[in-house]
Amino acid sequence: MTFRPVASTQVAVTTIVALSILVALGILFLVIQHQTRDRGITHHTLLFVGCLLLFLAAGSLGFRIRSYEINSGNLIIHAGFGKKVVPLAGLKSVSLEENPFAGATKDAAMAGVWSYYGAFSSTKFGLFHAYATTTARGVMLTWPDKKVLVTPDNTSHFLQSVKQAQ
Repeated sequence: MTFRPVASTQVAVTTIVALSILVALGILFLVIQHQTRDRGITHHTLLFVGCLLLFLAAGSLGFRIRSYEINSGNLIIHAGFGKKVVPLAGLKSVSLEENPFAGATKDAAMAGVWSYYGAFSSTKFGLFHAYATTTARGVMLTWPDKKVLVTPDNTSHFLQSVKQAQ
């Protein structure tokens, strides 16, 4: 069973603004570089920075959550250019959480452009890994040794599918 991530206005606006700035600056640096008559360090620096900014914009797609899938006893998170397979075996609990990021800090995470992705900590959950597209609500899956937060659009059907797949 495949589930789409929740569409979040906050993530969409942040992504559009950040990518617009990166692309605009990248193009600006490349235009200035093209108009530079001197082929010295300035020319090469502008070329490098312009290409780097455009590469960062394209590389940010690696943090986009495309879908969640429950299949053969696994949660498969389709993110970026690949997928993360999380076995559901040993799952202790699964619960719907409101405002799961309240009081959370980023340990090794990226938040805002395309998604909330990586390791977070909070007093309520401790250390957890998020593959989320909104901060409003999510589904927390808890194992004895880890916690994973996802944000499918149809949470009740997702909860039902996880319980059936166990």
